Amino acid sequence: MNASVSFSEITLDGRDDKAAVFSFQGQLDEVSSDSVFQKVEEYLAQNTEIQGFLFDFKELEYLNSKSLGFLIDFYRKIGERSGKMVITNSSDNVFDILDLVGVTRVIDTTKTIEEAKLALLDAFHHEE
Repeated sequence: MNASVSFSEITLDGRDDKAAVFSFQGQLDEVSSDSVFQKVEEYLAQNTEIQGFLFDFKELEYLNSKSLGFLIDFYRKIGERSGKMVITNSSDNVFDILDLVGVTRVIDTTKTIEEAKLALLDAFHHEE
């Protein structure tokens, strides 16, 4: 099965800050991960003013080790621009993979978009 990513932007409650939502679908495997994550890379490069990033895995069925490497790389790049990244809506299977390799100890993960938005707001509030 192919994988894809779509992009949207949300405004965080009561603030001027926008956050990008990357919604992933399908299976991120050896064949699909390069093209999907290239789109994320291009979005990051073109939208340098955005500091909050939600990686929505609601429709993601699988991700391989190469995809995990991309996630850690994006976490580092977003951190370098003083941004915040949150993974949300992971299925039990995907969450287990993230947890097993330690991603959940590095990148905040939430069960819902609302929780992810609160995590971003909390991070931005502590920076002020």
